[in-house]
Amino acid sequence: MSQSQERRFVRQLVRLEDDAWRLFWQSYAPPLLDFVRLALGWPAEQSEEIVQMTFVRCVQSIRTYDHDRGGLMGWLKAVARNEAHSLTRRDRRHRGSISPPDVQPQVAAQLAEAIDCQPLPQELVQRQDVQAIVRGCLMRLPERQREVMILKYLDGLPVARIATRLELTDSAVESLLSRGREAFRQMLTGKMKIGEILE
Repeated sequence: MSQSQERRFVRQLVRLEDDAWRLFWQSYAPPLLDFVRLALGWPAEQSEEIVQMTFVRCVQSIRTYDHDRGGLMGWLKAVARNEAHSLTRRDRRHRGSISPPDVQPQVAAQLAEAIDCQPLPQELVQRQDVQAIVRGCLMRLPERQREVMILKYLDGLPVARIATRLELTDSAVESLLSRGREAFRQMLTGKMKIGEILE
């Protein structure tokens, strides 16, 4: 969508035209969901909640959107970051003083061993204590490594599809996966304490 088209589109959104908002959701929700999952590192269920919260916020504040500060997608990403922070703060208040999951050393060892599986075994990934560790580790990886690790080990995509999706070469994806796996293992095998991972 060109800048002039986007400006016209925003005017339709400001007028609260149903067709425009339907198109807005259909066009922007999928890439925003990818952004929340891959760049911000949230699991699927919470990612969908953040995207929904973001669009609700956008309906409320579309009149404040400023073309000169960037495109619609950039604005959506900024709003999504804020909503993700709000969700994090809400979850912390909800948890109160509850301590992080009691992670056994053998669980970390299982994960370190499973990192070469593609995708990770569902019976492992579905456990809450494991999800907390995986998310904590992923969030400490550089953004590109995090993206390829999620696509490979959680979504089970082959290297060629990851390369196409992220506009990288196959060798670049392999390199990112190799470095990501090694960093993941170091975190899981004691180079980083579990408490630090879960913070």
